[in-house]
Amino acid sequence: MFGSTLFEVVIGLVLMFLVLSMTASALVEYLSSLVQKRGKNLMIFMRQLLAPSDSVRMASESMVHSFYESTILGPSIKSNVPPPYIAPDQFVQALFGFLSFRYRNDAKVEELRVIANNLGPGTPLRDLLLTAVERSGGNVNQAAIYLEDWFNGQMQSVSSWYKRWTQRWLIGIGLVMALVFNIDTLRVTNALLQGPALREAIVAEAQTTTDVATTSEQTLLDLQRAVGAIGLPVGWPEEPNPDEGLWWFLRKLAGLAITGFGVSQGAPFWFDLLNRVTNLRSSVRPEENQSPSGGP
Repeated sequence: MFGSTLFEVVIGLVLMFLVLSMTASALVEYLSSLVQKRGKNLMIFMRQLLAPSDSVRMASESMVHSFYESTILGPSIKSNVPPPYIAPDQFVQALFGFLSFRYRNDAKVEELRVIANNLGPGTPLRDLLLTAVERSGGNVNQAAIYLEDWFNGQMQSVSSWYKRWTQRWLIGIGLVMALVFNIDTLRVTNALLQGPALREAIVAEAQTTTDVATTSEQTLLDLQRAVGAIGLPVGWPEEPNPDEGLWWFLRKLAGLAITGFGVSQGAPFWFDLLNRVTNLRSSVRPEENQSPSGGP
């Protein structure tokens, strides 16, 4: 049935993209830990909060280090490993410690107003503290809760910085893998359309993959070996068809580019899609196998 064939081709492509995305994601995660990307993004955010002006860049660097060193975050920064994550309540404790504000239940919220006004006009931290004071209703605990909620929201923006950085690296690594190993999506699609045995093997592997809930390093290695053993048409050399000329070259570029773009979508996207497609195929296939009942 053509419908069943189409499902199997889609499953094969999704599984291929899943393996490539998992491989690329592992490389990006290793690179991220190597350059301490999450921790550095967090330090950039703190620099913008404490002293955003380019004219006081050196001062802002000093303030950020002072913020880390004089608070509960000190051990991490002293070891030259900025923390990749700070919990909202930890941020508030660190901020109050940095400002020399003694946070306790009987503390006067007006003390925060005095500290904020001493920071000088135009400083984001000053504006933040004054807003917290205004919305606290005179309760220092409410001011702390406001600061925690604000920090939580800001961390979503910092996470988006990391996500964009990750996606750029994923598409770059995806294109490199596609070019080095000749992983041409259009070529693989054609092979799946023409190869029933290839489709059967890759669908069986996809079913096994959807039953695995973890994406550990060992799972990735096992999946790479299994998909590699199926025999998808990847790798060099590949002789161009002399009758196609320029068209073969353009199609090859398109196939490699599609692979790179597919990898940039990330492993969670492909794993979720693989589950959806395999479940949909399972629900459709019994209907195809039903034979119409004939009359007497």
